[in-house]
Amino acid sequence: MLAYVDIISTPTVDTGGACLRLHFDNRHYVFGNVSEGTQRIMASKRMSMAKVEDIFLTGPVDWHAHGGLMGFLLTIADVHETIATAIKDANKEKAAKGKKVDPVKTLDHVTIHAGRGLTHMLATARRFVFRKSFPLVPQEIRRDPREDAGSSDEPDWADGNIRVWYVPVQSERATEAWASKSKKRKAEHMSDSDGDTAPARPENGGETTPSQDEVDHQMRLGVVKQMFNGKGPRKYQTVDALQEVKLGCVKQGATKYIRDENGELEPYNGPADPEIKVLVRQDWKAADVPHLPPTEPAHMSMCYIVKVPPGKGKFNVARAVELGVEKHNFKLLVDGKTVPGKDGTEVTPDMVVAPAGEPSGFALVEVPDMSYIDSLLARPEWSNEKIMGGIAAMYWTVRTPEVLNDERVLTFMRKTSSMKHVVLSRAEGGSPGLIQNSAVEMTRLNRVNSDIFPTLAHTDGDASSATRHDATLPYEIGMAGVQLRLKPQVRATNDNIVVPIKEEEVMEKFVADPNILRLAQEARAKVSDPAFIAEMEAATADLPNRDAEVIPLGTGSALPSRSRNVSCTLIRVPGIGSYLLDCGENSLGQLRRMYGFEGADAVLRDLKAIWISHSHADHHLGTVSVLKRFSQVVPVSPSPETQQKLALIAHPSYHHFLAEYSQLEPIGLTTHITQLSNDTPTEPPSPTNNFTKGLHRPLDDPSILSPFGLSQVAICKVDHCEDARAVALTLTSGLKIAYSGDCRPSRQFASHRVGLDAHLLVHEATLDDDLQKDAVAKKHCTISEALGVAKEMRAKNVLLTHFSQRYPKLPEVGNVGEGKGGAPVVFAFDFMRVRLGEFRAAREFLGALQRLYNDEGDGQGDGEREMRIQKALMKRGKDFAKNGAAQGKAKGGDKGSRDALRNGDQEAQGKIQEKVVEGNTADV
Repeated sequence: MLAYVDIISTPTVDTGGACLRLHFDNRHYVFGNVSEGTQRIMASKRMSMAKVEDIFLTGPVDWHAHGGLMGFLLTIADVHETIATAIKDANKEKAAKGKKVDPVKTLDHVTIHAGRGLTHMLATARRFVFRKSFPLVPQEIRRDPREDAGSSDEPDWADGNIRVWYVPVQSERATEAWASKSKKRKAEHMSDSDGDTAPARPENGGETTPSQDEVDHQMRLGVVKQMFNGKGPRKYQTVDALQEVKLGCVKQGATKYIRDENGELEPYNGPADPEIKVLVRQDWKAADVPHLPPTEPAHMSMCYIVKVPPGKGKFNVARAVELGVEKHNFKLLVDGKTVPGKDGTEVTPDMVVAPAGEPSGFALVEVPDMSYIDSLLARPEWSNEKIMGGIAAMYWTVRTPEVLNDERVLTFMRKTSSMKHVVLSRAEGGSPGLIQNSAVEMTRLNRVNSDIFPTLAHTDGDASSATRHDATLPYEIGMAGVQLRLKPQVRATNDNIVVPIKEEEVMEKFVADPNILRLAQEARAKVSDPAFIAEMEAATADLPNRDAEVIPLGTGSALPSRSRNVSCTLIRVPGIGSYLLDCGENSLGQLRRMYGFEGADAVLRDLKAIWISHSHADHHLGTVSVLKRFSQVVPVSPSPETQQKLALIAHPSYHHFLAEYSQLEPIGLTTHITQLSNDTPTEPPSPTNNFTKGLHRPLDDPSILSPFGLSQVAICKVDHCEDARAVALTLTSGLKIAYSGDCRPSRQFASHRVGLDAHLLVHEATLDDDLQKDAVAKKHCTISEALGVAKEMRAKNVLLTHFSQRYPKLPEVGNVGEGKGGAPVVFAFDFMRVRLGEFRAAREFLGALQRLYNDEGDGQGDGEREMRIQKALMKRGKDFAKNGAAQGKAKGGDKGSRDALRNGDQEAQGKIQEKVVEGNTADV
């Protein structure tokens, strides 16, 4: 069986972390960071996510390394759900024709292996991430598996393909809490088959008292299991949470606890006074759990050693025939059994089967900073030949360049030079952008209009520096696409390495259709005409902040695709500040691709406010990284009164999520962020997590708004999900920006109380007009409905965005260029840049853009789900053109099924993409 490890990503602007994939024919394993952008990179490379069943997360549990985990899990769940649905639909047709149906294989599990803090991180997302039939198993490594030297050689986890050793590394800054809690445990704990840690039963049959740390862990674990396994066994459906109640209200037979003077739990055996308050376990739905137990940063970096057992030795057919072995006995010899030969002799396996080779494997370590080095190098695994024998390479994920200059690290590498050392670090020079499709499309758009579509960097810094790597150093630089084959023999290949885009790849469209550039040239000539300029200036004379820039950073819905990232729009208003309207996954990466690292930091220092429209994951999973980076680039002021802050305007439940997550790592919530909301918090305050402290509401106090360049924030509820809101931000200059988020058309949003006479309306237009019924069902808007809102609102300029991923490049826009009320309408693309006073000029290029994509109306699907469904059906011998129940009508007929795989029609891919639940709330 072929087995190899390839580098999915290295730290670049496209993603902050390094990720490896271990590939077997039957399963794939993900190792390393699942940072924001990881799933988009995999989709752009056509990497399957359907075979991923185990994810081994390295490093500390923090957003830098694992901010893409939530979206990654949702996509895996949706892949399997949609494949199963497609096969069921095909089976209905087969059953109706009396044909044999195919079995529908369900996903056994997806296990996440990570260090302390994993379950807390997952549980913080309980209000917006859940998949009831997705069997997720969080395997949180809570103790050093090599504490007991007696079992030091045995792998900590294994299946039929690999053996894995957990290597937890502690920072020098770590408190003694982890070790002390381990020593203070009142009972030993063991792992059950689900990855739980359960209290051991005492020999006398009595009841043990778990430590508070273990009780807290079990509570978080229960929340996570209910998020993902609600249709599973009874133990997954509710969460056991300790609640304080009066003894008289406790059901008979329930176990009762109190806390001793040290705060530790102990069984209650006191008097039966009905007024005494005790702690009992009560069932909660995960989303209804008001607060998670408090936690703190673990300062633990997870590393791994992975070994692939050797395959069976080569079978010598000629020798077996010479010895008189019958052909039907060959397999018995391969399986290690003795068989008869000629003249009654016995033929043993060693006579015809070559000895098996040595096991091979790799190690993956992550060194966040210098404080982890001593603990890493002191690990006993590195000197254990039984563990390290056959390890071909050690991959190093390094966040700071100082680590690579440390003599301790270099000495270790030289002493272990029998294995290759591969560094995965941005510090060692530039790498090509990993989302190549996006780079190609942006370069083509730049040819149409370089002002609206500015040039972006194709590399992360100076890519040529990697070729100038000092050969005397004991390591090499890992590049995305490089493979290390582990089985059948070890060897490295660079066949799939990612390289900068080629000019001929960019220009092939224009060579094939010269009319694209002709239309663009005609548009440029028109908007340069003095008469047009005079007319445009007259029409925008009363427009505040005509030089304000509108920059969509993400224009797609549901999940990231090759061409469109998820929702985020940047508004830059010179002299006042910048504003983000929603902040989907990897918005910080998009910002860095647009401006470079230093330029992105400059934008963040100018950032005044972030608006989060609702809790669907595609609208906010990039917020944590933006807040964290803001707190890093904006200095802390000696006086709180003079501290520069960022306003975060969102529903209280989102503020609650951030408060719980910030216990794992500081994100500037208490020092750099002012939390604003127009809704009443529904969660009661907790002594350890009073997230409502400092939450300002309602938004009608000028003294609160003016530091952020705002004079008014008008919010209304819209029809999409429970916490969906639309907003109109009025700046101190008088500029009024209305933003819909996701919703059906809203008269209240268009009214004078909110958005009337907005100078800019940014509105979702998820679907084209032919899909009106889908828009109603999904609680989205069609293009015409969005323009209807603009007309009723009397919006001066309109930007349509949040397009379904069924439209890889541009939806069917017809002759739209001017709204129903005469306002100029612009269709958003990622990285577009349009000044507010130049919307009329920008709309003139719509014809060239339509021509650029006129042969892609039924485009190439960007969705992992679409690809996996089609491949799954084809593997089972299904006629794609006839049985495409989940794909729609494929073009090409029976013989054209492979063409249909590459060029499935627009409706087909749209249906598949629309099944991706946007943040997975029940109303979608």
